[in-house]
Amino acid sequence: MKYESGFNRMEVASSYTLHMVNSASSPYRAGNRAWQIQGDS
Repeated sequence: MKYESGFNRMEVASSYTLHMVNSASSPYRAGNRAWQIQGDS
């Protein structure tokens, strides 16, 4: 049981980290795209 709960906790932590990385990188991507559009015009 202890190993199972530890594995579940690890899974939750990794999916949370993935979510944080995705939400951190999407504003960066949007800003990068806006910067590229500004550079083109």
